[in-house]
Amino acid sequence: MNNKVILLASILAATLTGCSEDTSSPTSNSTSAQAIDASKPSDVLKLGNNYKINFGIKSIKPLSDNHFNVDATVFSNELMKNGFFAQVNGITKRNYKTFSDAEFSFDVTATTAEGKKYQLINYNVYYENFTSTKVPQKLAIAKIENDPNNVKLWGKITSAKIDRDFVDNNEGSKFSIDNMRPMNLYVRVADTLSNGIQFLPTAPDNSTNQYQKVSNGNCTVITDTTGELNRNGIKHKTCIEVHGYKIPLLIEDKAQQNSEAKVAHVKKIMAYYLNHLPTEITKAISDSNATMAFFYDEDWSNRAGDFMEENYRFQDLFSTETTTTDTDHDKNYLTNKRDAAFEEILHFVHDYGIMNYAIAHPTSQWAAMQKELDTLNEKAIRSGNYYPNGKVSTIAEADLDAESYDQEYLAYALYAYYDINNKNFAASESKSSTYADLTTNDPEMVKFLDKYFPAQNDFKATFPGYPNN
Repeated sequence: MNNKVILLASILAATLTGCSEDTSSPTSNSTSAQAIDASKPSDVLKLGNNYKINFGIKSIKPLSDNHFNVDATVFSNELMKNGFFAQVNGITKRNYKTFSDAEFSFDVTATTAEGKKYQLINYNVYYENFTSTKVPQKLAIAKIENDPNNVKLWGKITSAKIDRDFVDNNEGSKFSIDNMRPMNLYVRVADTLSNGIQFLPTAPDNSTNQYQKVSNGNCTVITDTTGELNRNGIKHKTCIEVHGYKIPLLIEDKAQQNSEAKVAHVKKIMAYYLNHLPTEITKAISDSNATMAFFYDEDWSNRAGDFMEENYRFQDLFSTETTTTDTDHDKNYLTNKRDAAFEEILHFVHDYGIMNYAIAHPTSQWAAMQKELDTLNEKAIRSGNYYPNGKVSTIAEADLDAESYDQEYLAYALYAYYDINNKNFAASESKSSTYADLTTNDPEMVKFLDKYFPAQNDFKATFPGYPNN
């Protein structure tokens, strides 16, 4: 996941131009007994002093352009004065990811110092002025400023349609991908500023303005690629067939770093996850045109990075960070490391399958699952059980974007839950490296994994030989 920031910047660097245009709908003038009209000073006075404004996403309506993405991160209203990086700089409350353009509807409430909650209407939305922000560029994807003196008025809006036109019309004003500055929105009443919501749109940067789909054939063999894939160094491909769908796996070079021998392990993990999920999750992945990409080492971006980023939705995995299917998984090259295949394939299934389906079906079990995960993620950050971007609050550069905090939290927990980590391995951003750790530090997450993931004995039977098993 650490490459994600680079990918997003390079994808959009050539596509975002233009000036501001407001395409959002106006707020309603309706009132109720429990509503505060933010445009009326007499109403605002009812809130008293030290009230808080909570700015959230009420609903997301996917639109028609399936070659467009939006990451949206709702930050919490309350930070900690001291602590780890995320505790001090930005605790995530909800994470959303769309694989089309979309209309985001907002929900705004105000809570008094006594705890009474009101719906806020006729409020103004502001955007952060990135040209004068004090947030360093290399922290912009993990921190928002929350400075009422450094925001600009957008208008009385209750929703925002984020599509290619929005990108063209607002690059350079509300955000700048060229300068690694996402769009940060707030609601402001008098001098009180809400929590922020961060938006980052992306799209393919090629002549067709579309993500390419990898054609699939016989999933039991590895075949040579042709055309642009082959000319750009992606020499081989295969697929994983589950629930009647063929999920593609691109292989940079099967002859390098024992890649060919490790493909079976990668396919086995993918099939395991998908076979324990309903058909609609596999279908969502297939519909997204996403592919798993198996590179032979971490320097892949120097060889095929631009081509892949401009043309494909994909999740990367390196041959040097995984292993083969035999039972001796504690290889010399994995000593004091962990088999990353379980993590990266989980990210792939989570992003393009579960989150994709959840956005399209907001009343589904998988939308509820994502909300539960976001809640547990926030609790884990606050408690210090999970510390994305590390323990030092004053770092100069964030490796992980805040939108990915929940995904990394799930991966750390899964490795502990199934005892995948090598013996004596200490997770770098989590207090829990083993199942025993997880039951002590985060028992609610254990219940979550019990509910949504295969039983531990089932995992152990399928993947024997891991050191802590």
